[in-house]
Amino acid sequence: MILIDIEGGTKTQKNIAEEAVRFYIKKLMPRKRSLLIDLKIRNLLKDDLAGLCERVERNYFIIQTHHRGNLYEFLSYLAHEVIHLKQYATGELSTSGKTELWNGEDHTHTPYRKQPWEVEAWGNQHALAKDYIKNELGLTLKATKELNPRSMKQMDWAAETKFLVNLVDKQEARKCKKK
Repeated sequence: MILIDIEGGTKTQKNIAEEAVRFYIKKLMPRKRSLLIDLKIRNLLKDDLAGLCERVERNYFIIQTHHRGNLYEFLSYLAHEVIHLKQYATGELSTSGKTELWNGEDHTHTPYRKQPWEVEAWGNQHALAKDYIKNELGLTLKATKELNPRSMKQMDWAAETKFLVNLVDKQEARKCKKK
């Protein structure tokens, strides 16, 4: 059984996220029947992240994904993290302490964009998200770039810009305090 517990986000966002994660898992690991996923939808930009996937135990994972942006970005970032989940679940990606292994080969010091797991995730996240958008939501890609995943209504770009400006201002203020 695939169990998904979702924390954060709106009711609409939680529903979309759960459906998308189930779709992505079915596409990436059609025979996988046992997974426990804690999905946390929250503000990750303050940590300079769009998402994160962590393997806790053999079939237990924590995925964190950013809560802002348009529907396409939300689904694409989520697809990226589910690709990492697949990599951990199949044994392609593993960690031991701070050592990062890809198919048993140490890539701890490989630059981020050249890490094989990131190359795969970045290379496939958009196709996976587009597949879900077209076949499950029945929407066009253009439409999803104008929809807010928190409400499935038109994006309020002024509010989004204000959020990002406030976030950057707070980050700058914290940097100044540290000096």
